[in-house]
Amino acid sequence: MIAVRAWWSQPTDYRWNVAYAQSHPILRQSRLAIGLCCVTYGLICVLSLSVSGVVSAPTGRWVVGGFALTTAVAGYLWFRGPWPPLRRSLLFIAYGEIGVSGVLMSLASPTVGLQSAVLLAVMGNYVAAFHNTKVFVAHQVWALTTCATLYIRALAETDSAVAQVTAYLVVLVLVLVSSPVLTQAYLTFLRRDAAVAHFDPLTGLRNRRGLESAVDAFNSDVTGIAVVVADLDNFKAVNDTYGHSYGDDVLRRTAEAINRAFPAPAVTARTGGEEFVVVVGGPLDVVARAAEGLRAAIPLCDSAGGTTTSIGIHYRRVHIRHACDMLDELLESADNAMYDAKRRGGDSVVIDGHDDIATCS
Repeated sequence: MIAVRAWWSQPTDYRWNVAYAQSHPILRQSRLAIGLCCVTYGLICVLSLSVSGVVSAPTGRWVVGGFALTTAVAGYLWFRGPWPPLRRSLLFIAYGEIGVSGVLMSLASPTVGLQSAVLLAVMGNYVAAFHNTKVFVAHQVWALTTCATLYIRALAETDSAVAQVTAYLVVLVLVLVSSPVLTQAYLTFLRRDAAVAHFDPLTGLRNRRGLESAVDAFNSDVTGIAVVVADLDNFKAVNDTYGHSYGDDVLRRTAEAINRAFPAPAVTARTGGEEFVVVVGGPLDVVARAAEGLRAAIPLCDSAGGTTTSIGIHYRRVHIRHACDMLDELLESADNAMYDAKRRGGDSVVIDGHDDIATCS
């Protein structure tokens, strides 16, 4: 029971799942595979309409024809990209579930519809791969409800063989429930373990490994990489004076301030005890303003108001998609700029990689 409760309540970060898929050379093609599935569904609908007697009712032909047309649009959107945000992904799932079930219900023979209900498993694979347990269970309930309805309608056919129709239902339950549930549970806990390996448990920011993975996933034509290294000044004194629990709270608040100053698609990480890193693309002046805003916000992360930070920025005018190839070099340069800020007394921002080194304080 405890294991089931853990499976049900396990959080799933849709954005992280998508980012991980896009960072892998093979998984990156899953978006095209989903688009191909949409087009294939449309082809199945067209074939059903072209065969006499498969869809006999006029309303059913409208339903099947309409789904065929919309799957072409859905497939095009997947092919074109980018990957949809969470809300659009949920809308896509609802559209697919309702559309496939509508087509199955529109077939002239409920037995044929029951045999074809295995098509619902394709959407189940998508849900299991990218969404949380609650969305997956909702899909399962919908799929089983559709199968139960088709089963009852198939039994009502005068020439139906009860044993044969029941066998179809048993096979569907095995295909739609048993295997996907095990697969989804496996993926859920595997993602949890992977997330632990990529994220800092105290602040929720990425660790060094997570930073490298996220930067490797950059796929943009933005010209200009900024690496920001921020290190809290004299943080040991905070721990010695107020205790480590208080210091941990300062670190968590600092992480929140960094995420506010550098929202996604910037990549934020905690790479040391009180050292934080941001990798972001875009104009240097925008990054510099954000860094100065962060510097001003850091004292507010400490209720005693005594914490400041030294921030170093290294900027380079290259495509951001090349950031991973030179990450170590960029980090070293930004780190040197941060230490320059400390030598100047801390509570300052030093920018390296432009025409000259400028300081904001």
